[in-house]
Amino acid sequence: MLDFRDISRQRESLVDQMTSVKHEIKRLLTITFPELEKEKDLFTKSMLRLLCQYPSAERINQASHAEISEINIPGSMGKNTDATVGIIKQTAAMSIGTSSYSKEMIIKQKTAILIHLGKHLDEITTLLIEKCHLMMSEDIALKYVPWKDYKAITADLKRIYQSTTEQEARLELERFAETWAHKYPQISKSWRTLGPNLITLFDFPADIRKVIYTTNAIESLNSVIRKSVKTRKLFPSDDAATKVVYLAIQAASKKWTMPIRNWKVAMNHFMIVFEEQLASHV
Repeated sequence: MLDFRDISRQRESLVDQMTSVKHEIKRLLTITFPELEKEKDLFTKSMLRLLCQYPSAERINQASHAEISEINIPGSMGKNTDATVGIIKQTAAMSIGTSSYSKEMIIKQKTAILIHLGKHLDEITTLLIEKCHLMMSEDIALKYVPWKDYKAITADLKRIYQSTTEQEARLELERFAETWAHKYPQISKSWRTLGPNLITLFDFPADIRKVIYTTNAIESLNSVIRKSVKTRKLFPSDDAATKVVYLAIQAASKKWTMPIRNWKVAMNHFMIVFEEQLASHV
């Protein structure tokens, strides 16, 4: 069974591969269709489908309006399909790009690869979200615990993820089940389901584990985001909502003056374990 770290690494690898392929496609388009290379919606699914069949300005000029309409979908580069196709055809007609059979074939191949990687990325992302939902099930189960048992249960759960070793954590999980499974079976069940992912925590030193399982910073940020959108019931577009959230996070970040405890120790370990990912940031 794949744990969070395996899935995250797969996702990072896919993103890196897709970034490399995108750069290669854009480099080739500077020759065959330079105006399209600068288009901000170049790598939408509809545009990738277009490039798979018409990888240059000349090929688009040779295609009919109807043929391109069958490939393109509403929403990219225009308000509707007709407007989108019109913009594409007009841009291609005025393009300074030159035709190159070999480069067009490479664009087709790279675009097909990018589409395949994108589908795989969607699958990996969905799997990662499902794993997150499993992790959330523990918190959901706690919502149905009456106050008289709540403190005792959370204290026993802390003994699991605050254990010093994997063996100790497994032992504490068994003890928790013996104590509470008869009253709250869902909690024990969810934690056993999380077993492989929970054990991943013990691959890190104690200082890093505390940073991982302490969610106060995340909860605080979520509160900031909720507050920023609560007063605005409707947004004219996704971009408008994104901007509000971005500005709220930017404003909140100015108050983040307290360093994370033992962060330097944790960072030294991260530089060893995640050397490639951090190479461009340190």
